[in-house]
Amino acid sequence: MSAATRDAHLQHALESTFADTLPVTYVFVPDGTSGEALRARDFDSVLDVQMDAITSQPGEDRIGVAFEATQTISLTDLDSNQTLASRRYYARTSQKNVSTWAAADAEALKSELSARFTEMSAEIADEFFLAPAIRVEGLEPVSRSRFRVGRISGTMPLFVWSALDGDRGPPSEQIEYEIKVFPKGAEPEAGLRTTATRYVPPEPLLKCKRYHWQVRAHYQSFGQPETSDWSPTYRFRTPCR
Repeated sequence: MSAATRDAHLQHALESTFADTLPVTYVFVPDGTSGEALRARDFDSVLDVQMDAITSQPGEDRIGVAFEATQTISLTDLDSNQTLASRRYYARTSQKNVSTWAAADAEALKSELSARFTEMSAEIADEFFLAPAIRVEGLEPVSRSRFRVGRISGTMPLFVWSALDGDRGPPSEQIEYEIKVFPKGAEPEAGLRTTATRYVPPEPLLKCKRYHWQVRAHYQSFGQPETSDWSPTYRFRTPCR
């Protein structure tokens, strides 16, 4: 598989995943585009995707072969030029006979690598864009600093978000925040309410599980009860040990 074909498969996987999941404005740009050029287009950060290598790994029986793709992903703030997060990703295919991989212009290899790239893209979206700086109806979860870019160290994490802003009328102390925390793929139940801007689950979350969370506000506006929209869905994964 040529480098151009490999990169095209990875970009397609990223485009599809980002279009479905990310509440941010993004665009793919050629490698080497300067930070000045991106800042001039009002972008605040750049996600750099470096494909390190695709290597073949012999199976235990020395007959089948698996392929492993390694890449380094880093997120850089354009104003400070500071690396906000960096991680290496590994995508490994199943084990097949070499002749099976090579048949029909390596269609089997291309198909399986595309599937692995799609899985990898979902991880990238979850971990690098967990909590972008977005305000939705006055609410801004600030989980990036708390959740360490998508990974937490325990099963009773602290959720934190900003207070509702005051652009709907006179400030009111009668504000309750509703938070939902639920496993990926599950139907979320009604959220729990608190007057604080932080929350710790009363019971430990499940280990080795992907979770989603959202928050919204219930408040008074000119004497009338109002409810904000839900924030975007933010994601994290609990540790397996």
